[in-house]
Amino acid sequence: MVKGKAPLGRTVTPGASGRARPRRGLARVVFGATAALLLAVAGLPLGFSLAQVEPQIQFINPSPGTSLAVSDKQQAAHLASWVNEVPEGVLVEYELDVTSETQLGGTEVHTVLLGEATRSGNGFGFLWDIGDGLPETGKEGLRTTTYAVRAILYAGYTGPGTGTAVAVDEHPITINHKDDPDPTQRSPEDAAESARITYPENGGPLGVYIRPNGSGGNFTIDAVVSQHTRFLRPYYTKSPPGEEPVWKSCGLAGGRFVFQENLTKLGRIQCEIAPGDYALDVTGVAVITNDTPAPTPQGQAQAAFNDGADASVVTPYYQRVGSITIDPRTVDDAEFETGCPTLTATFLDQLSRPIGNMNVDVHLEGPGDQARFGTVFPAADANNINKPPDKGHALPETASSCVEGPKGGSGGKQGEHNIVGGQDTKHIESSVGTDVAGTFMFAVTVNRAGASQLVVWGDEDDDDHFCFDEKAGSASVGWGQPAPEPTGLPPNSTDCPVSIPSPSPTPSPSPTPGESPSGPSPTPTGPASHERSVGISFAHAPLIVSGHVTVPDGSDVCSESVPLKVQRKRKGKYVTVRKTTTDEHGRYSVNLRDRPGRYRAVAPRVLRGEVICRRSWEKRRHVH
Repeated sequence: MVKGKAPLGRTVTPGASGRARPRRGLARVVFGATAALLLAVAGLPLGFSLAQVEPQIQFINPSPGTSLAVSDKQQAAHLASWVNEVPEGVLVEYELDVTSETQLGGTEVHTVLLGEATRSGNGFGFLWDIGDGLPETGKEGLRTTTYAVRAILYAGYTGPGTGTAVAVDEHPITINHKDDPDPTQRSPEDAAESARITYPENGGPLGVYIRPNGSGGNFTIDAVVSQHTRFLRPYYTKSPPGEEPVWKSCGLAGGRFVFQENLTKLGRIQCEIAPGDYALDVTGVAVITNDTPAPTPQGQAQAAFNDGADASVVTPYYQRVGSITIDPRTVDDAEFETGCPTLTATFLDQLSRPIGNMNVDVHLEGPGDQARFGTVFPAADANNINKPPDKGHALPETASSCVEGPKGGSGGKQGEHNIVGGQDTKHIESSVGTDVAGTFMFAVTVNRAGASQLVVWGDEDDDDHFCFDEKAGSASVGWGQPAPEPTGLPPNSTDCPVSIPSPSPTPSPSPTPGESPSGPSPTPTGPASHERSVGISFAHAPLIVSGHVTVPDGSDVCSESVPLKVQRKRKGKYVTVRKTTTDEHGRYSVNLRDRPGRYRAVAPRVLRGEVICRRSWEKRRHVH
C-alpha cells in the first residue's frame, strides 16, 4: 500500500539518488502561519478585510491526467510541479516513499530525499536518475513494493536547516525501467518509454499561432523520447498554477522523430487548441509516450501502451512572422522545359521559433507569361499541397505537375495577375499551411531560357494580397543561365488588416461612480460613442508587452495613434510603468523589466472630432 503524508518530524533515510537529512517539522507551519496572521491582523485598522492567498504546490508530472508511470530509460525522469504564489525564500524538494510488504504481513516504509528542484517562474523541476537500486513496482518473490513521490514547498529558506514547509503534494507512481526482453515483441508490460520536453522549457514561453480575431490556434511541442517510442500524445491545460491540472487532448497521436547518437529520438508534434479555448489561457503542456506495436497507423495508438510523460509550465505569446528564408535562395542553370526545381520556405516567429499552420502565398514572375508552379506533391506531403488564391482573383489557369523528377502533363491550378505590357505574375497559396518545422515547399518550371523572380509571404490576414506591411522572402531561378540576385516582387496592396488575435474574454472590472463597466456612459445627445477593446499579451527576452486596440465596427478613428498606459499592480493599485501610442493599425509593443504580476493596458477616453472614444482596458497576469 502507499502511505499518505509523512508524520510530523519523521526522518528520511538514504536511498537511490538521495541523501539523509532531517525533514523540517511541519509543526512550524502551523505555529509560524498562526503567529504571522495574528501579528498582521493586530496591525490592521478596524473594518479591514483580510484576504490572503495560501501557497499551493501541485505535481504536473507525474499527473493522474497524463501518466503516473516513471522511467529513466535512456534519460533521467523529469519531476515537475507548479506553485500558485511563490513565497520569499522559496525552496522545493522532492521525496520518495518506498513501501515494502511481505506475504507475512510485515510492512516497511522509508523515505528517500531525491533532491532540490530548479525554479523557472512558477515552475519547478528535478531530473531523477532512478538507477538500479530500486526494484520495479509490484511483486518480486515474497515482497511487494510500491512508491509515492512528494513535492514540498518551503518558504523563508536561507540555507541548510532553515525554512518552513508551507505546502505539500504527493502522488503514487509506478516505476517501470527494466530492460526490454525482446524489442521486436512489444507488450504493455515492457519498460516504460521516457520523455523529456525540450520546448517549451518548464516555466518558459510558448509560441502559439492563431489566425487573427479567433479562438483556438496551434503550437508545437519538442521532446526527446526513448528509442522504442512510436507515438507522442499532446495535451494542454488551462488550470491555474498550484491546482491539479485538467489536461485536454489536443491532437492525434503522432510525431516526427529523428534518432540521436544515444539512440534516443528527437520528436516534434503539433497541438491544436480547441475552438472556444484561447491561446493566452494555456498554462501548461504535456506529452505521453506510446509504443503501440506496428503496423498500427498514426492516430490509432492504444491507451494500454501509454508510458512515461512529461509536462511544462508555460507563458504563451502570439506568434508573428519574424523571418522568412528560402532554400535555395538562388538556382543556377536550371533546365527549362524539363527542369522543376523545388524550393523550401521556412517561417520563424519573433523569438526564432518555427510557425506551424502559417498561411503561405507565393508570387512568380518570368521569363515570359508561361511560368508555372508545380502543384502536385506526394500525398504524404500534405502540408506542401497548394492551390490557386481563392479571394479577389480572376479564374485560375492550369499549372504543371512536378512529382519525383521532371515535370509531366498538366497538374493543378494557379492564379494569375495579368500585367498588360509586362510579364504576368503567377500566384499560389498553401492548402494546409506550414508544417511543424514551419516549412512550405513548392516547385517552378518554365518553357524558355531566362530568369524568374519569386516572393513568399505569410498571408496572415488571408486576403490573398501581398501587403507592404507583410514580411516576405525572395528567391530567383536562372533557366539555362546564372540566377540573378533575388529582388523580390512589389506588394500589390497597401491595405494591411492584420490584427492581434482576440485574447481570452475577462470579466469587466467594477465600474466607478459615473462609469459603466466598459467606460463612461455616453452623453444622451452629442457625439457618437465608440466601444473599443484592448488586447495585451506577453513574451520574454526581455518582457515584451504588446496588443491591439480594436473597434467592433472596424473604424480606425478610435484605434490608430491612441495614447496608451501600460500599468502594473503594486500594493493593490495599478501604477503606470510605460506610456506609448498605437500605430496606424492600432498595434502597440513596449519592453519592460521582466517582473511577474498583474498588468493592464488602458486606452483613455478621448474626443476625436464628432466621436467619443470610450475608455477601455484589458487585464492579464504575467507569470515570470
